[in-house]
Amino acid sequence: MSNFTTPANGEIALVFGTSAGALRLASVASALQEKGAPDFYIVSTGEQGESLKETTDRFAWSIDYSFPISTGPVHEEVLTGALLEQIGAVFRERRPASVVVAGSTLTAFCAALAAYYQSIPVIHVHSRHGRGNQVQRVLIDAIARLHFVPDEVSSANLIADRVDPRSICIEEDPARDSFLRIASEIRGDRSLAPGVPPESDCWAVVTCDLDEQSTDDREVIDGLRALLIRYEGRLSLAVPRALDGQSRIPSSLRTIGGVHDVPALEHHVLLAFAARPGFFLTATPGSRQLAALTSEDLLERLLCRSEPGLGVDTLVPRESAAIQRATTPWIDAALATDATASVPWPGARGVAVADRIVASVTASESVLNRG
Repeated sequence: MSNFTTPANGEIALVFGTSAGALRLASVASALQEKGAPDFYIVSTGEQGESLKETTDRFAWSIDYSFPISTGPVHEEVLTGALLEQIGAVFRERRPASVVVAGSTLTAFCAALAAYYQSIPVIHVHSRHGRGNQVQRVLIDAIARLHFVPDEVSSANLIADRVDPRSICIEEDPARDSFLRIASEIRGDRSLAPGVPPESDCWAVVTCDLDEQSTDDREVIDGLRALLIRYEGRLSLAVPRALDGQSRIPSSLRTIGGVHDVPALEHHVLLAFAARPGFFLTATPGSRQLAALTSEDLLERLLCRSEPGLGVDTLVPRESAAIQRATTPWIDAALATDATASVPWPGARGVAVADRIVASVTASESVLNRG
């Protein structure tokens, strides 16, 4: 791990190039802005193009340095060289006390490397999933002076990669502040998804066809019926209509309260349900299992422009008991959360990370390296 001398009372540079990076640093930037000191500035590359602009527009950010990169076919090494040169030029013009990067994107890697070449400390905010380019992640970790990870498992993985344990801070992922804020805004705007039923305490959205003549599908239907009965009045089931407008609700579920026909799952409908407490069940091609994920996980995938459906966290057999075991904790957690409560901004996660960042810039090495 590289050793640096942190300049006193300098600015902080926040650098991102994707929607995920912007969402991860949004609450942190707002918390730093509220503090008023130290000053910070934002560098945004065009690594993710228009979707990144949509994300930054949500937070009405003023981007201090922006240099969209080519969206056409380009060799990775050419793109890396261009980003390294452009970000390095910003740091030479306006040398920060520390550079904050999020995730393991090409932008994060180039910003970390440019900072390393100029002996500027790097602070790395890891994603909660640990996804992304693993080569770039390892190289960023080798450069970074301070690491924010969401849990003990992530911390142990860094230690296994020979990262100094004293440089690791366990804080909840600040991206969740952004997801909660955006979900609240979406729920409050009924014009986004006309035809979507009013709020329920918790939603189960089933996107796969269920054939009552199929043994496997009858198991799924039985599991959903058991959940609706158990959580009567608090759990609602949404079954998207077919593209031709026909209902896909199994006849055996039509007599149970809380079952709704909803519009076909176009993007705006997916977004409306992803902003509500609950979970999604969808088919996995070539498998008897269903893919299950929470609404919050789907919201993250949609906002970060990742494909929903495959690669989700939980695969569930088409068995009534298995479906109930997998989804009951999600339902209980959703029912224990007041989705109508106001969402503070900046959120507590962003404030906690911002506090640590400020300490790393202004305090002694002993404060920087606290466990």
